[in-house]
Amino acid sequence: GRLTSGSYPALVLNADFRPLSYLPLSLMSWQDSINPSIAIPLPSVIVLKKYNPIYATKEAPLTRRNLFLRDRFQCQYCGGNFPAAKLTYDHVHPRALGGKTSWTNTVTACGPCNNKKGSKLLKELSDMKLRNEPVAPKLSALQAGSKMFPPHIMHPSWRNFFF
Repeated sequence: GRLTSGSYPALVLNADFRPLSYLPLSLMSWQDSINPSIAIPLPSVIVLKKYNPIYATKEAPLTRRNLFLRDRFQCQYCGGNFPAAKLTYDHVHPRALGGKTSWTNTVTACGPCNNKKGSKLLKELSDMKLRNEPVAPKLSALQAGSKMFPPHIMHPSWRNFFF
């Protein structure tokens, strides 16, 4: 298939050269007017001109990857370490019983533990306990921990920022 600029992730660095995120480059409005025979190199690393301090204090958005990073790709019930493809997320207080999707109610779980817990409360399952109390992490904490779990698609120019 045809590749778009969204197929190429770019590492976004703060002005102090610490990674902020890696994002696909969004489609730019001027692309429609470019002749298809012209090749334009896309950057693999983007550095902010001004330091953005919000990442040190701002709560991280709740996404699957961020949840797995917070929990270090470890099931919060059995303690097993798994690749992201083998992990799910679980609502400690089940949604069926009014639980919300939030940092303090959502944990990483392997498939078997998630199935075993189902829509029950932990107090109903004497053999299941949470290994860590779920908390809302700051973006800076996730960024520090992300060096242990680099993205699966990594441009060679990113290595110095992750290792």
